Amino acid sequence: MKLLGKRGEANRLLWVELVDAFTTVSSEDYTEVKRGSTHLGFVFRVDGAKGEIRCVADDIPLRTTRWEKGAEEKTWSLKVSFPGSGVMKIEPGSEDLPSKMQEWLGVYDVSGKASAPLKESNHGG
Repeated sequence: MKLLGKRGEANRLLWVELVDAFTTVSSEDYTEVKRGSTHLGFVFRVDGAKGEIRCVADDIPLRTTRWEKGAEEKTWSLKVSFPGSGVMKIEPGSEDLPSKMQEWLGVYDVSGKASAPLKESNHGG
């Protein structure tokens, strides 16, 4: 977790990262076939004056790593930055991103004031 913005500002952003781990098991002999993890990002708008917190972007796939039979198979990542107040920018962090991650590339309004992100997308808002 990281609180973004200047100390004393009434409205700030809270950046939260969570890890979602998974394992795929073979249906033939019930042995572990693949395992991996996805780091997900969430942006919350914190209104200190009203004492409210609201999610403005969720389930951002920051990094996905997959292993097969104990060896790392592949890692994909996104770079997230906050270049201005209420603005989130997402760029590629690695090559050959899966389409699920490519969909997130762009600039978003995370001010909590817009009814939709700056970028045409289903994410956040």
